[in-house]
Amino acid sequence: MKVNIAHDDEQAHASDFDLIIKDTIQWIRHLHSNNRIVTMLEKQGINKDDALVLISTLRAEMSKSINSIGYKNTAFGFLWFFVGSFITLLGYSAMSHNGGGRFTLFWGAILYGGIKFIFGVSQLIHARLIRN
Repeated sequence: MKVNIAHDDEQAHASDFDLIIKDTIQWIRHLHSNNRIVTMLEKQGINKDDALVLISTLRAEMSKSINSIGYKNTAFGFLWFFVGSFITLLGYSAMSHNGGGRFTLFWGAILYGGIKFIFGVSQLIHARLIRN
């Protein structure tokens, strides 16, 4: 029986720690200052030094992850925008050399690329804000 109690006690501590990590991640996402997060963690029983280590570790990992995704979204957004614009301009150029007519505007690719690019840039900005 005593082993089960110890096991249950370990699970309770792991669950508490998971909750503290989740709370800290949310506070970082909402761009709370380190001092404010330390104060909130101290209310949960974490000492200041451990809180600062936890915050800096989570900030670094979150920033790295969001930065990576932001660069990917920015690159793919630019690629979609560029290819859509380029193909549209090729069609327009061919139409104008033939004396007029119709051409296809690849507005879906251009719009999707522009939105994805802007979203990626906003992720890069957010990653820098989290890091600081």
